[in-house]
Amino acid sequence: MTSFGLIKTKIEKKLSDSYQNETFKPEFSRFKKLVLENKKISKVLFLYNELINNKNLSESNAKEFVTECINSHKSINLKQSDLNLLENWLKNTTCKNKYSDIDTIFSNDVLKLVEKVESKNRIVEGLKQSPPETLKSQINLPIKSMVQIANKTFAKHIESLTEGEKKELMGVLTISDDELKDSFNKLKEDTIQKLNLLNQKESDSEIKSKVDETIFKIQNENVDRLNYFKLKKLNETI
Repeated sequence: MTSFGLIKTKIEKKLSDSYQNETFKPEFSRFKKLVLENKKISKVLFLYNELINNKNLSESNAKEFVTECINSHKSINLKQSDLNLLENWLKNTTCKNKYSDIDTIFSNDVLKLVEKVESKNRIVEGLKQSPPETLKSQINLPIKSMVQIANKTFAKHIESLTEGEKKELMGVLTISDDELKDSFNKLKEDTIQKLNLLNQKESDSEIKSKVDETIFKIQNENVDRLNYFKLKKLNETI
């Protein structure tokens, strides 16, 4: 299968070049359709972005984080057929793969054991590093900026999460649509029930009004992974 690291590098170059060539709008539309709206590809892109960031983790946490990413990548089960349209869009873009270490740790090639260990060690070292203060808002450009344009709420929410919450979010991103829908509906019902009980015990009219607004919002919430994650965190605080 084609290296996703090379694909990610090509995407970054193509979108970056589109600024200079004044073709950003049509290229970004293709990017949104082929990447952001493709559940498998967007999940894999998220994992790559997470692994290239300096996170100031301890060595044990960094190793565990890499293991969790590898397991999440396996569960996505990305196939060559999922990449054909994307590769066709990128076929005239040439560049050197900037993410070969991540490709290696995600590879199923049993003959690359030494390379996997070396790549994992390099990634772990990167995760242990603290991002320079002046660069914290610039990590993963231009891909990250593209995702922010497409979904500012999602990107902003991810930035505010702790490392533990990001790991939890990765688990949400990799569950099936059917499992998501079932879990979301159960969580919605449980959360609304908790809020109703809270409302019954509350005497302050302003608080009761805010609780009612929250219940109404939850009742009309669309089923998606970010809403599920946010609802789960709300449920845990009630």
